[in-house]
Amino acid sequence: MSARPLALLGVGAVLGAAVAAFGLMRPRSGSAPVPADAAAMVNGVAIPRATYHAALAAVAGDRRDGAADPALHRGVLDRLIEEELLVQRGLALGLVRLDPRVRSDLIAAVLAEIDGQAELEPAPDEATLTALHAAEPARFGRSPRLTVSAAWFAGGDGEARAAAARRRVTDDASWTAVRSGADRSPVIVPSSAVPAGGLLDVLGPTATRAALTLPVGTVSDPVVTSGGTWLIRVEARDDGGVRDLAEVRPEVEAEWRRRVGDRHLRATLDDERRAASVAIATDLRRADGRGGDRRADADRDGEAGDLGPDLDVDEIPVARGAR
Repeated sequence: MSARPLALLGVGAVLGAAVAAFGLMRPRSGSAPVPADAAAMVNGVAIPRATYHAALAAVAGDRRDGAADPALHRGVLDRLIEEELLVQRGLALGLVRLDPRVRSDLIAAVLAEIDGQAELEPAPDEATLTALHAAEPARFGRSPRLTVSAAWFAGGDGEARAAAARRRVTDDASWTAVRSGADRSPVIVPSSAVPAGGLLDVLGPTATRAALTLPVGTVSDPVVTSGGTWLIRVEARDDGGVRDLAEVRPEVEAEWRRRVGDRHLRATLDDERRAASVAIATDLRRADGRGGDRRADADRDGEAGDLGPDLDVDEIPVARGAR
């Protein structure tokens, strides 16, 4: 073979190697087609243009002529790309399942999405609100108001002195005498009717709980609190009654929406469980009363409806707590 063909072969080999090397050195991010509605693709995951423009607007709004700065555009897009890379790394590390905070945040986001579906429900009609209002008198009732009198016994021996004084109470006059002989109260106990919350501010939680359970005219047993002991008598009680629907309509509507959201959540969980493959360890099935293999088969078949009584979603701490 002549020198010219050999030279041409050598040039072709060099060009081929150069082309191959160029292809290897190109960033992988540029090799994937970018959809029209995406600003970039990161390992096949799109960063939407809407996300990019929103981030750019948020940053540019704090800077004069920021929207026209090419460096700012690059910086914003680079930040979004790096955030996506970190998200993908977190998923690869299993942080969604291993990190309690990440797991809780993800569940909270899913619950918010389900709540959003509930918000799309048409507003309840008057009959629905009336029925709910009538069915829950305690929920929509007024706070009880109490008129109380009290005797205070300070110090470490306060409980013993209060107990001795309590044994002397037989009627109104003896109660008046006990109060007159007691120590000076550290607070002013209102002589008029006050709601339970107001009483809580004055007497504290322990004494208020005692007052709420006392029949009218009855003196409590000694109630030991910080710094001393109370004897309490309820002089009058107004349980408040149920507020009219017109007065509590926003609360009734909010309760209705909460229940709609709970039903959406329950339906979503049931659907997901039916579609899932769930296998529970034999010892745990026996420990919680699920029974033998029949229940295990039901779990594997996705028959979630046979897994025991439904729990109120309020009993799921992460579910309600994330709202």
